[in-house]
Amino acid sequence: LGSPSMRGGATLSVEKNAGMDSETQYGYTAIFRWKPSMEQAGYHETVPLSKCVEGSGGGATGAGSITLQVIKCKYCINDKDSAHSVAAQFGRHWTQIWSSNHAVISPDTLAVGDLINLGNIYTTVAGDTWQYLAVRFGSSVQLLEDLNPELITADVNKLILAPGTQICVMPETCPERRPTVPGITW
Repeated sequence: LGSPSMRGGATLSVEKNAGMDSETQYGYTAIFRWKPSMEQAGYHETVPLSKCVEGSGGGATGAGSITLQVIKCKYCINDKDSAHSVAAQFGRHWTQIWSSNHAVISPDTLAVGDLINLGNIYTTVAGDTWQYLAVRFGSSVQLLEDLNPELITADVNKLILAPGTQICVMPETCPERRPTVPGITW
């Protein structure tokens, strides 16, 4: 029946099951595929199946819906991923990924489909700015932008964040690797 395009690059393909007649209610299998990008962090939408799948008779078919949600500060492991490769995407050391995932006994045991934490969620307080958080967590404003693309405005360095804003942070866990900031000692 085809593979209609959905938001965010997702596809839903529907195939008729072999040996099923057209009167059978469960004669089709739907396969949903989607690899969201970091820019889609926080994305949440419920898509009615009747808008995604068109039957061969010209009318909409299917019942129910699919809820699409990209959970902030999370990453789904793919077939070539490791703690090292995921951390490298953000210019970090693999131990930062491992330390944010207490249930992972060994960083070598990540399996395809595992949902891991990229870092921690920090809830802002009055006076927090991107620059302050970068210094506080031994990070950079650029990394905070990469982890929180839905919160970025034109002048991120001067923006005072509203108290209660949830920010994904990847704190530098090794003091020797923290950037030097004049006036601040670790």
